[in-house]
Amino acid sequence: MPAHWVVIYDPVWNTRMGEFRIDTNDFLQMAGRAGRPITNPITGKVFTEGRVVVLSTDQREHMYVRSHLINQEPEPVISSFERDLVYRVHGFLLYRNANEVRRLLLKSLARLSKKELVKAFRALERMGFLVEGELSELGKFVAELNLHPFAAMRFIKGLKSWRNAEDFGKRACQLVFAEVANETSSLPPHVREYNDLLKWRFVEKPYLNGTLLLVNYLAPQTIRDRAAWYMYSFEKLAEFTGFKEHALSIMRERFVLEGLSEVERAISKLSSLLQSKEAYIEVAIREFDSSSNTGKSNWLGLDVYVEGAPRGWTEPVKVVKLSGRRVDAVLPENSALLSK
Repeated sequence: MPAHWVVIYDPVWNTRMGEFRIDTNDFLQMAGRAGRPITNPITGKVFTEGRVVVLSTDQREHMYVRSHLINQEPEPVISSFERDLVYRVHGFLLYRNANEVRRLLLKSLARLSKKELVKAFRALERMGFLVEGELSELGKFVAELNLHPFAAMRFIKGLKSWRNAEDFGKRACQLVFAEVANETSSLPPHVREYNDLLKWRFVEKPYLNGTLLLVNYLAPQTIRDRAAWYMYSFEKLAEFTGFKEHALSIMRERFVLEGLSEVERAISKLSSLLQSKEAYIEVAIREFDSSSNTGKSNWLGLDVYVEGAPRGWTEPVKVVKLSGRRVDAVLPENSALLSK
C-alpha cells in the first residue's frame, strides 16, 4: 500500500518479555511504502516521492536508528525451511508425499542440499512419523497438532517411562516448561519454574460506579498461553497413543494453569465485593444462546451468563447475581450495544 508519509515510532521498545528492536528489513519494508506512486483523490495529482520520519525517545534509540536502520543494506532473507528443516518438512508432509516435498524444496529459494533433505527425512523415519514416504498415523496426528516432532518425541519418551498415571500431570508440567523455556529467547527473571506460571493475585480498580476485579498473573500472558497450548497438545497426544489416564492427569493440571480450578477463591472474593459495591469482571464470550439472548463464558472456574453479550465480547460485564458456581451478569451501562 503506497503512502506519502510514513511515521515510525518506538524503533526500540520494552515489554515484560524484554527489549525488542525493529531490524533493518522491517524498517525498509515500512519505509518503502513512502514514494510508491499515489494519486491525490481530490486534485488528481500523482505523488512519486515520499518522506519517512522516525521518532526516537532518547540518545540510545537515536544512535540505534542511525547505525542500524538508516542507509543500511538489507539483511539476508532466509527461508523458514533453513531455520528448522525437520519441523517445516513434517508440516509440509501433511499435503505432499516425501518425493514431492523433496522436488519442491530443491526448486525453491531455500538454500538446501539433497544431503540436508535426506537427513531431515531420516530423522522423521527414526521417530516413526514417516513410513515409506508418507506420514504415519502418529506422524500425521503430531503434524495436525502443529507440535514440533522433537518435542513430541521427548514427550512420548517421558510418557512411556512414567508408569504412575495419577501424578503424570506433574511430570508433564516440567516437560511443558522445558519446551517453553527452550523456544523463548529470554524468560523474565521472575519466571524460573513451572509454578511461577500459576502465581496470581486479585487487583481491584475503580470502574464506572463500582470496582473492576482483575486477575493479575506473575508471568506474561504470552508465556502462559504457550504453556497452555503445550498442555493441551500433550494431553491429546497422550490420549491418541492410548495413555488415557495420563491424559486425564494432564487435563487436571491444564485446568489449574488456565485458572479453571480457583472456584472457591473466586466465589469468596466476588461475594465479598458484592456486599459493598457494584462488581465488574472481564470475560471473553465464546458461546451464545440466541433463544435467551445470553452469552456464556468461564471466569476462574465459574460459569458466567451475560444477558445481551454476543460471541466475541471481551469487555467488562456487571455482576448482578452470584449463586454457587453460576454468575449472572449484564452489559455495563456505557456499552455501545446498549446505546443502540
